[in-house]
Amino acid sequence: MRLERRKVGKQFKISAFVSLFVAILLTVLLGIKGRQLREESETYAATKEKLEAEILEQEEEAKEIEELEKYVQTKKYIEEAAREKLGLVYPDEIIIKSK
Repeated sequence: MRLERRKVGKQFKISAFVSLFVAILLTVLLGIKGRQLREESETYAATKEKLEAEILEQEEEAKEIEELEKYVQTKKYIEEAAREKLGLVYPDEIIIKSK
């Protein structure tokens, strides 16, 4: 009887030690994986902010292009381009050139 109790007690200690070791190992592994996931999450958040800023920048550029497209179609732009690029003037204008 006594020998059986010792055997059962020893088996209980071994199984308790193994269970404790597995629990500690799982806790460590989960902690490591949790840290890795937090780092990935921070990286993704930074990438998301960068992309959102780039989207805003591209939207502003698109608005500027639309405004330029509208301006290019106006009479004022056509007159400016004719004066600057072609040197054209109205018949009743006097050109004064400085030396």
